[in-house]
Amino acid sequence: MMEVCSLASFPKETAPISLALGNFDGLHLGHQTLLEVTRTQAANQTGHAWVLTFDPHPLQLIHPAKAPKLLTTRAQQKRLLDELNMDGLVIEPFTPHVMQLSPEEFFHALLKAIPSLRSICVGEDWSFGRNRAGNIDLLNTLCTQHHIHFHALPAVRWQGERISSTRIRHDLHAGNLDEVTAMLNRPYSVEGRVVHGEKIGRELGYPTANIAPTNEILPKQGVYAATLRAQGNTYAAAAYIGVKETLHQTHPVSLEAHVLNQQHLDLYDQHVELDFNAFIRENIKFENREALQAQIACDLDAIHHALAQDV
Repeated sequence: MMEVCSLASFPKETAPISLALGNFDGLHLGHQTLLEVTRTQAANQTGHAWVLTFDPHPLQLIHPAKAPKLLTTRAQQKRLLDELNMDGLVIEPFTPHVMQLSPEEFFHALLKAIPSLRSICVGEDWSFGRNRAGNIDLLNTLCTQHHIHFHALPAVRWQGERISSTRIRHDLHAGNLDEVTAMLNRPYSVEGRVVHGEKIGRELGYPTANIAPTNEILPKQGVYAATLRAQGNTYAAAAYIGVKETLHQTHPVSLEAHVLNQQHLDLYDQHVELDFNAFIRENIKFENREALQAQIACDLDAIHHALAQDV
């Protein structure tokens, strides 16, 4: 997948371009449906399917207090778009200048940067331009005037309710992992670098990789069945998110992964990605280390079973 850092850098090609517009945080089922329509339009015109998104999230400038924590890192977003067979990605810097463009000015900036633009796809609630003054009706009118196919897709629903990044954030915080997995059409994942920790897991007989996450959102505190990916390899793992109340009076939230059946695996300083496959239990404070060790043994049995069910 080709990637450019602004509309001004869009390649000068003549192939018809189908463009999906949005923030695409999480790349959930609703986003995936929109991208599928974009790919179909591109195929019908023997052209290329591109995505345009913004960095930072527009609310970081428009209303910083309301700016959401993002579900995916930029690296995850790029990888997922590539896996979804998109041909290209424009990451448009969201600057004060862009924020002040009228809807018509923004639309004409698209036409100037992409003369071969033939199709635009957005969600039905898409708004654009200064003060979000542009809606899908205006965008449809502008596209019609310039002979561009326009598609505004209705929201995709799960269990009767609209799928959205906001809903997924809420379910992550509530521990509704099954719902999150269904709406993403994949497990929620967190990436980061393995750093040195306190070696407490090793002392307990269960060495862990301490992960400094790049993602802005972690799932609810607790124990999870997980899958860890590192340097092209995939491992079954137990994941823990919590504050280690059994061992500390106060301690920051940590993310740790114990790789199953790999006692001597060295992951220090490696970039890893952790998929959260199943929620096992809440975070609990135990009376002592021995009680914690006994519970870990029970957790690992439950994790083995959960991961076997996913196969």
